[in-house]
Formats: sequence, C-alpha cells, structure tokens
Amino acid sequence: MGARLRAVRIEVFGDHGIGIIGARLGVVPTTWQNYEEIGEAMPAQILLRFIELTGVDPLWLMRGEGMKYRRGRRGSDRERNLSTAARRTAEPWSFHA
Repeated sequence: MGARLRAVRIEVFGDHGIGIIGARLGVVPTTWQNYEEIGEAMPAQILLRFIELTGVDPLWLMRGEGMKYRRGRRGSDRERNLSTAARRTAEPWSFHA
C-alpha cells in the first residue's frame, strides 16, 4: 500500500507534499514517510482522513483494484461501512504494498 499512498500524495499534494499531508493529518513528515516506505502500521483514523482528503477509492488504495479515485457522491455504502469498521477497532491497521 505504501507505493499507492505515495502516488496519491504526489498527485494531490505534489512531490514535496509530505509536510502538507502530515500537517493535514496531524503526523510528522517522518511518520508519513514511514507509512509510504516501510509499511508502518497506520491508525485507522489517519487512513480514513487520507481517503477523505484525497478522494482515493479505499479498495484501490488497499488492494490496487478498481478505479483510483471515487466517482459520484461521497458517503457511499462502502465508505460508511469502512468508516464504521474503523471506529470499532482500537488497533492500527497495517498494510503492505
């Protein structure tokens, strides 16, 4: 997932956008860099906020399947289900590219 995080971050915030995305998500740039480069576990709330900020499709982000960005209305059933599941978990999610 790290390579996909990086691709979206660069498309939305530019090559030097680590500081911007870090500030928007409340993480220091080195933490974000660890998510992208070594697949460090990312708390669900940060992942969800990234999805909201960028409009990236959660399925594409996690599996590389389907469309990269969501189309249509925000708040689809899939997004609501993902959000509900994330609130129920107390442990951070760990994804690897």
